Amino acid sequence: MNFCGKSEIFDFVDAPTSGRLGLSETKIEESSDVYDAKISQLLPFLSELFARIQLLITHLHESSSFYILSIFLRKGHQV
Repeated sequence: MNFCGKSEIFDFVDAPTSGRLGLSETKIEESSDVYDAKISQLLPFLSELFARIQLLITHLHESSSFYILSIFLRKGHQV
């Protein structure tokens, strides 16, 4: 069973003496072109994600401002 990371593959192997799984690590060398290609694929996704987060924060700020304003207006009418 392999778990691929950024630059490493971890292989789970059976340890015959203990009956437990051991972890062996194998390094994989990747060129900077591969990393540049991966980063360039992630940039549009990250840009969209940050735009949606910013929009969410704006909506939360607006709704909390209206809520606080309504509390002040209610208290103003009670006095």
